[in-house]
Amino acid sequence: MKATINLILHSKGGMGKSFIASLMAQYFLHAERTIACFDTDPSNRTFAKFKALHVKIIDIVDRIEISNRDEEGNEYVRYTYGKRINERYFDVLVEDLIAMPEDSEAIVDVGSSNYSQLTEYIEQGEILTFWKENEQPLRVHTIIAGGQNEEDSYDCLKELLVKLDSQLIVWVNPFFGHVDFINSEIFTRNKHRFESVIHLPSLNAKTYGYDLMQVLKKSLTFDEAVQSSVFNLMARQRIKNYQKEIYALLGEGKAEL
Repeated sequence: MKATINLILHSKGGMGKSFIASLMAQYFLHAERTIACFDTDPSNRTFAKFKALHVKIIDIVDRIEISNRDEEGNEYVRYTYGKRINERYFDVLVEDLIAMPEDSEAIVDVGSSNYSQLTEYIEQGEILTFWKENEQPLRVHTIIAGGQNEEDSYDCLKELLVKLDSQLIVWVNPFFGHVDFINSEIFTRNKHRFESVIHLPSLNAKTYGYDLMQVLKKSLTFDEAVQSSVFNLMARQRIKNYQKEIYALLGEGKAEL
């Protein structure tokens, strides 16, 4: 089977896309799969900071240079990004994906700042048709987060269900608060559209949660963290326990469908 493309999409930043991308990459490596990681976020290269995962940065929208002057009259340049996918830039990503060996996994972290451009481009149908004709499996991942992010998460999911003609994998992230996605109306009505639902573990903020945040701030893989002297013995043990739980979760393909 040709390489599987894993697209991680969300319209809002800070939902855990890069974290989930890193989890998938580490799990696939643990499962002895060949991987290739890509970060298309133009404003926040969180995924690319994981040096051990060798993430390739790819800009898929035009970068626009804007000249300004500060209050003292000094000229400076800032950058913004266009409103549409640059097909030629996206071609670079497609070429990389097509060239991957069989039975490998591509993990593509799509930034919230180019979410609209990419979903619009995919919605046009050409790229989905190309991947289908090329027999390239595509998995679209998105996130439902709790707390103040819950409404935005459901709005994003509704949009993806309309725009994309593909199955979705939903990651439920309890970091911001509890989410009862399985009993939600949108799940009940669209159950046939979900390939799986993955519930990330709830963590004690003072122990596991704190340790995991430190791992993420340092952009370390689990293996790097448990070998690092930065963490004390009990912290390394908790990180190792979380790693095992995540690998078991993904290995079992836990889905409530």
